[in-house]
Amino acid sequence: MYKRILTVVMALAFVVGLSGMALAWDTSTANLTQSGIGNVANITQDSQWNVLNATQFGVWNELYASQSGVYNDSYLYQKGNYNNAEIRQTGGDNDSWAYQSGYDNYALIAQAGGTNYAYSVQSGNSNEMDLYQTASISNTSYLYQQGDYNDAYIKQVSGNNFAESEQSGDHNALMLDQDD
Repeated sequence: MYKRILTVVMALAFVVGLSGMALAWDTSTANLTQSGIGNVANITQDSQWNVLNATQFGVWNELYASQSGVYNDSYLYQKGNYNNAEIRQTGGDNDSWAYQSGYDNYALIAQAGGTNYAYSVQSGNSNEMDLYQTASISNTSYLYQQGDYNDAYIKQVSGNNFAESEQSGDHNALMLDQDD
């Protein structure tokens, strides 16, 4: 009888320990704000839940971010001058928002996972947007560019694919490639 009770108590302790481990998320949060001149940021996140909030304003701007985990969220805002952003996400659920405003622009969002969501807005000048999504469940992308040279490339592979693009003025171009 004593051995049986001890065995049941040990089994319960083991199950409770495992469920406690399942509830304890490994989280990484990066908040970045830059303002003037050289602005370069390299951010790597490798946790179960990754969150990136990045804001750059002034002259040279550049952001390189890599996220790997179960949940990846990135929010990027760049304002003026040379701009450049590369966001790479791998994991179960990937969400990325990128907004750039003026001058040379360029944005790359590459996502590989179960569910991918990307939203990008570029406003003025040289523009360009490359978006790559590979998913086992679904890919969703929204892209809006407003003025000047524009250019967009969206490639979605596997899962349910949805892409929406709106370009307004100047040279415009869009290439959309969707595979099942």
